[in-house]
Amino acid sequence: MLNFRYELLYHAIGKLQIDAVDGCTSYALLPEAAVNSHTIMGQNWDWIPDVECAAVTTVSPEGPHHLAFTEAGIFGGKIGLNSEGLGITVNGMYTTGDDWTRFEKPFHLRCFEVLGSKTMEDALDVLIGTPRSCTANFMIGQAQNSIMDVESAPDKYVQISPQGEVLSHANHFTDPDSAEITEPPNPRRYLSKFRCERMEALLNELKPLDVEGIQEILKDHENYPQSICRHPDPDLPQEQHTITKTGVIMDLDERKLWLTNGNPCKNEFTEFSLLN
Repeated sequence: MLNFRYELLYHAIGKLQIDAVDGCTSYALLPEAAVNSHTIMGQNWDWIPDVECAAVTTVSPEGPHHLAFTEAGIFGGKIGLNSEGLGITVNGMYTTGDDWTRFEKPFHLRCFEVLGSKTMEDALDVLIGTPRSCTANFMIGQAQNSIMDVESAPDKYVQISPQGEVLSHANHFTDPDSAEITEPPNPRRYLSKFRCERMEALLNELKPLDVEGIQEILKDHENYPQSICRHPDPDLPQEQHTITKTGVIMDLDERKLWLTNGNPCKNEFTEFSLLN
């Protein structure tokens, strides 16, 4: 059941309109925005403080090897990159059409299958080639100049390409009305919009960026505690607390991934490489 926890939780948020636990701010840079002219992507992944996490390496005799971040008990990996230079990040979202009882391919299995993909076209087919039971956002990219965002609802999806050299996303649809998608009321949705806009502004202001520069962005505390680097909000009940569980940076050309174990402002980034 752990591997269906996304469907169960976000069905409850979207359908029953329980108080939302949101989080995660994703980003991607085309080579023009990077000091080393590589394609770079990643995110801050925000979730429940007590959740345990891990970095996993998967060696496949038939498909690409991959490095990924995941939660304890969750199959495969949800954020990561593979030996074909293809990467994925994720953001939780929800609509009134979410329904876990549709029993479609689970969110976490789709993430794992994207990590097993060789091309962007293969990855897109995993994400939108079959119906979905719940809503999610996926940002995918591949070495040598390819990034794209996919906002996916059960029966609709929107593909978003960068308008400049960078791309950012958080926990809301960019334009739900034009996509004919209904998001349930959420008095905190403005916080998601703030993080998305803040990320894009920092990327554009500070580019060209290297890994160290991106690390500083992932430590950003503007609008603390509901910032890109998120901390517990004392104004919320404890069951609604979320924090940044990991900061992620992926250089798709070098097949390298950097992770923190906890808030980037308090924890060092550890480097992992598929080429070692």
